[in-house]
Amino acid sequence: MNPWTGLLRKEFRLGRTGVLIALLVMAIYIGFSIYLSWKTLPGVLIGMSFMLIMAHIFYLPFYVGFSLHREKHTMHHWLHNPLSGNALLTAKFINGLVSFCFSLFIACLFFLYAWWTNKRLSDELLIPFQDVIGTGGFILVHIILFAIYLTLWTLMLSMLELVTKQKLGKWRGVIAVAIILFGPRLWATLEATSLYHFLTQWGPIYLANTHMMIPQIKVVYVGFYIFHLIIAIMLFALSSWMLDRKVEIM
Repeated sequence: MNPWTGLLRKEFRLGRTGVLIALLVMAIYIGFSIYLSWKTLPGVLIGMSFMLIMAHIFYLPFYVGFSLHREKHTMHHWLHNPLSGNALLTAKFINGLVSFCFSLFIACLFFLYAWWTNKRLSDELLIPFQDVIGTGGFILVHIILFAIYLTLWTLMLSMLELVTKQKLGKWRGVIAVAIILFGPRLWATLEATSLYHFLTQWGPIYLANTHMMIPQIKVVYVGFYIFHLIIAIMLFALSSWMLDRKVEIM
């Protein structure tokens, strides 16, 4: 058996319990939502199903972050694997992505069920079903992209935490606090610069009328996606490099 295939299977076994728990929690949430809509207003089901879809933004980062946290207890076994850091992290990412997509698919089916059972409400709001599909597709794509982006930040920060733990010990908390306090501010400062606008606001794509449910978004820019794609690649490359070169077996 290919070593990387074996690693994928190992990651699947490690994450199986967490995936089943997540599915169980989602089933309870769906059941509670149906009960609540039956007891109160049927339209509540649409809102709760939409909230479930949006919550999936954090599914993949949490899955990968929790998987990396579990590895800390057996780090010597993980790092003795002959595969590169790139392969080790990719195996975790792929397993998380598969479970994430499966869970998101169920959440989307729940939303379609909620919309169909409240068809009269949608008719009153004058929102055609094709607009729901168009807007839903737009939102789903960005949920997936944002979840992947957050996951890559989670990978990088997890590797940084491992390195600083080994190098700085208890003082790593200072770095963590600094990132939490100043990281968002520095990023907001970057977004306010003319350089950021120059790098991101090119290649406009004007949205069709099918996105009338989110009228505040009239245009998206190719440059925005290219910019963040480059950052995503850099984050994964940096995480793999730290795992290969900086994380030591304790």
